Amino acid sequence: MFLNCTKKQPELVPLVYVPASRTLFWENSCASGSAAVGMYLASKAGHSLDILLSEPGGILGVKSDSDGKTVLSGNAKFEGSFVLSE
Repeated sequence: MFLNCTKKQPELVPLVYVPASRTLFWENSCASGSAAVGMYLASKAGHSLDILLSEPGGILGVKSDSDGKTVLSGNAKFEGSFVLSE
């Protein structure tokens, strides 16, 4: 995860390693990475925070408290076909 907090709106650029193919892949967004950033920043600040992370695929809202409770919000676009099963 490449995090830039020097701008008014923090920027996150996720780079994911895929062990099976031993490759790196630039992601448009990363929910688990965004949650980790929120938890890290809240812990570092010592208080709850509510931020918007700018990612290549758009904006992701992150609310996190210093105890690690984290909620993400934003829009998602799904492309392709999906089969849901129980």
